[in-house]
Amino acid sequence: ENHNRSDANDDIYHDESQSHSTTTSKTNNNTKPTTSTITVVKKRKRGDRGLCTKDQSPNIKTAHLKIKNSLDKEQDSISYLEEKRQALEEAQVQYNIAKMAREEASKAVTSTAEEVCEVLLTEKCFWNEQYRKLIEHKKVHGDTNVNRDPRNDDDYIRKLGVWVGKQRREYRQEPKAIPLHRIIALNRIGFVWEPEEKEWNDKIGQLEAYIIEKGHCNFSMKEKPPKPLYNFVRRLRKRYLCEKEGIPLNRNDKSGTIPTPIRQDRLDRLKTIGFTWDDYENEFNEGFEALMEYQAQFDDCAVPDPYPSNPALLQWVKWMRREYKKKLNKERDERIRPTTTSSYAQCVSILNEERLGKLEGLGFCWNQRDVIWDQRFKQVAEYLKKNETLNGIQDNDKSLHTWLMTQKSHYKK
Repeated sequence: ENHNRSDANDDIYHDESQSHSTTTSKTNNNTKPTTSTITVVKKRKRGDRGLCTKDQSPNIKTAHLKIKNSLDKEQDSISYLEEKRQALEEAQVQYNIAKMAREEASKAVTSTAEEVCEVLLTEKCFWNEQYRKLIEHKKVHGDTNVNRDPRNDDDYIRKLGVWVGKQRREYRQEPKAIPLHRIIALNRIGFVWEPEEKEWNDKIGQLEAYIIEKGHCNFSMKEKPPKPLYNFVRRLRKRYLCEKEGIPLNRNDKSGTIPTPIRQDRLDRLKTIGFTWDDYENEFNEGFEALMEYQAQFDDCAVPDPYPSNPALLQWVKWMRREYKKKLNKERDERIRPTTTSSYAQCVSILNEERLGKLEGLGFCWNQRDVIWDQRFKQVAEYLKKNETLNGIQDNDKSLHTWLMTQKSHYKK
């Protein structure tokens, strides 16, 4: 815009100069140019396109000055940034040199500790005595996991377990409170610094092998893995469910402590091996099919206790009753005290509306007392049909006679 404005001014000055020069030539060709003529000639210089003309307003001059100041500041910031970039590169070089020196020093310390480890282990001190005891324990038991339960009757094992726990605590501290040569000595005998982590990895390895062999991890009544692995998976699923629902892991926990979330790396590992979190569908369906067979045979769902023919079905029926009790008490507590912290209100039942409808449609008996009463009643009816009288029942079946006396007593009340 300034350039266009300057070109326009040049055209004006050119026209004026032409008219002025014509007038001057007519008057006197030898007359010297006036002051105004000299001024116009200076304004026509092409090198002065960006300069302000003398007729510009103060606001325009101020605007030009602000632009010039901002450009100067930008140039200063560019120079400052370049200066700091060069300083940063120099500092990075110095940091890399220091880092390499630190690594070399650490290697030297480790090498020295390995050299003097055996010598320091011969020193007479309490730590070395416990270390030798731990070596003997591993020879007998095959590992370094010593039970440090204070209720252990073996004082020798209890003290050794306390010492082992102390080594692990000192190892977890930052910086480590245990000397390096002792860490090296314990590593040589296969000491486990994080037993919980090792147990997790072992169980995940077993679970992965089971999934590869069976193609799934949905445990059922007919097909269950070894009990330790089965219990590990059930605890894992329960913990995940409680953490998801925001309830305590232990229903007797009055403090309402929510289990800590499972680490993301562990969740990723479980997902990689094909682990599923809900196996209740498969287990429920198998138990329900077995109950349908029982109902078709005996015309009821009152599975007796004991039931040697199918003990797994009996355990499944008891499980359903426990889950139903959880559901009823949770609904009751939430209805009466919405903010309750009772144990039943904090339990999660696997009985959704679909599963509950299936069981009730089959005539499932939810109360164990009703089942026992029906069984006793059938026994009395069979005895009466066979003997036509209840006289002498106390001699033939004392438990059935006791039940009859209890019913008479309740009837009188």
